[in-house]
Amino acid sequence: MASGIDMVTIINDVMQKGGVRGFVPVMNIWGTLALVGGAIYSAWLFRRKNIMANRAYGNWLIAAGGLFPALGGALIRLNLTELKYAGEMIGVILIFIGFWLTVNVPEDAKTPKHRKAAEGTSA
Repeated sequence: MASGIDMVTIINDVMQKGGVRGFVPVMNIWGTLALVGGAIYSAWLFRRKNIMANRAYGNWLIAAGGLFPALGGALIRLNLTELKYAGEMIGVILIFIGFWLTVNVPEDAKTPKHRKAAEGTSA
């Protein structure tokens, strides 16, 4: 390794064609489909049931964040290596914000609506 050598050149010299290198895209595709697909499905369920909007929004952000690192890996193949790490950073930030949205429940959503109605009639 020396300064000024492109990352794609280093990867091509170290990793041989086939073998592990041929298996990596298959696993990355399945991992991306599981993460992004699961987040989209979860967001769709929350939106369809019209409950916990914060979790629906958070899952959309997690799905978007999962796509950025996958796109960054594809950019390496296109010799746009400088964008890979920016894509990973944006992806991690989106996943973190999405996670934060899903675990932080707004104050008005903590008590279910049917309980609020029951408490109001008994007083």
